[in-house]
Amino acid sequence: MKLPFWIVLVGLVVACSRGVVTAADVTVSARTPSGIDQTLSNLSSEDSATQEAAATALMATGDMRLLPKLEDMRANADRGLRMVIKPIVDLLKNKAKLAGKRPTIAGQPRRI
Repeated sequence: MKLPFWIVLVGLVVACSRGVVTAADVTVSARTPSGIDQTLSNLSSEDSATQEAAATALMATGDMRLLPKLEDMRANADRGLRMVIKPIVDLLKNKAKLAGKRPTIAGQPRRI
């Protein structure tokens, strides 16, 4: 019973020591223009952890200027990549809708 525990433990240690990319690592680099380009290219990675970290980082930036690039990538992508890109595009589009002008009444801003 102790042998499977140790095998799993050793496997986890080996997996973690191979440099698994976390969302926090990618979020820091996603704030610069070259970092954003790298993060966008990480969406196409074969490694699902890298894809997820890149998607999380792009969603965390909330930069609506990414929409054209993401739409271009999505148009030429396979199904797997389209499924990764869709939640990012949806989030950014919803954020753009919410960031629109606030309704006014007779020229006065609406107070909530």
